[in-house]
Amino acid sequence: GGRLAAYLDKVVSWRIRRYLLHQPDPLAGIARFLHSCYEYIDPAHGRPPVACLLSNTALELGSTEATIRERINRGMTLVENGFRAALQDAVRLNQIPDSANIERTATQLLLGMQGLLVQSKLIEDKATLAGLTEDILATIPGRPR
Repeated sequence: GGRLAAYLDKVVSWRIRRYLLHQPDPLAGIARFLHSCYEYIDPAHGRPPVACLLSNTALELGSTEATIRERINRGMTLVENGFRAALQDAVRLNQIPDSANIERTATQLLLGMQGLLVQSKLIEDKATLAGLTEDILATIPGRPR
């Protein structure tokens, strides 16, 4: 439990700040964040993919222990809030139309990320995972191709 809390505070929060908050190109930040789910972006720092512990814990223990479930939910909420902030920035910078449903899109991105994390355990081919990532990004309304 303590390991998960520390992971949320350090790794997940760090990646949200790095890729999703106040980026000059918010859509590129979202893309980099999703790619970081299955790639070691910073081999020098040995940072693991963004939410591997979060998703592993959710799959293995999520339904059994209330404290752990609460921490997983907190981690997923952090990520969803990060997606929401990046999407709001994308609207502000006219990257996507202001008619885009930010709430729904942030939730869709979170669900896509969770699926990507599961698939990254089953598929080793990075090109396949990159293609899946593009499919997730294609759900962003009005995103330039």
